[in-house]
Amino acid sequence: MTAVQASAERRLTPVDAGRVFFGWMFVLIVAAALVLVARILPESEVVANVAAIVVGLAIVPLLSSRSGEIDVLVGEQPAVVRSTLLLRQLGPDDGWFVIGSVNPHMTIESPSSRSVVPAGKLIVSGVARGFEAQVSVTAYVAGDARQVISQRYALAGSAEASEPYAVELDLSSAESGSVVMIVVKGGVGLETDPGEFSVIPVMIA
Repeated sequence: MTAVQASAERRLTPVDAGRVFFGWMFVLIVAAALVLVARILPESEVVANVAAIVVGLAIVPLLSSRSGEIDVLVGEQPAVVRSTLLLRQLGPDDGWFVIGSVNPHMTIESPSSRSVVPAGKLIVSGVARGFEAQVSVTAYVAGDARQVISQRYALAGSAEASEPYAVELDLSSAESGSVVMIVVKGGVGLETDPGEFSVIPVMIA
């Protein structure tokens, strides 16, 4: 049984009812998740071509009553997973927030998610893959992808296998105590497909 499906052949148990309830809660945050994806990815790829992109959000079993995941799917028959958004309810009366995004082929191994980093030079490394082996690494102010702090490009894997990458971002303009999102993204050479990506938050010391 999925988070939003229940068998019609038997009555729902309290556990099943809870899963259905939280599954429908996830449906309510689909719009917010799409807004995040649109902010993470370039406007030319998402906003201008939104009619040409088939993006699906697949609800998966909850990790707990206050956290969960949503897959970002592109295409159909079969759809391809480009990333998995990590969701968290940060307070008992608060809404759901996207706190990061993961893809096993696009990783940020250093710095670690939610770590404290200096407002200066920062080495970002991991493994990735992209069209013609090119990937982008971008740092922006949390909540507003238009406020790009630093962006660099690197060479990584170009086929099925991801390969190591490392870039140096300049976070000297970031304010102390602010949250910065770091995005690694690899395109596929198509304007109608945003490609794979991962996102982590860090805090400026």
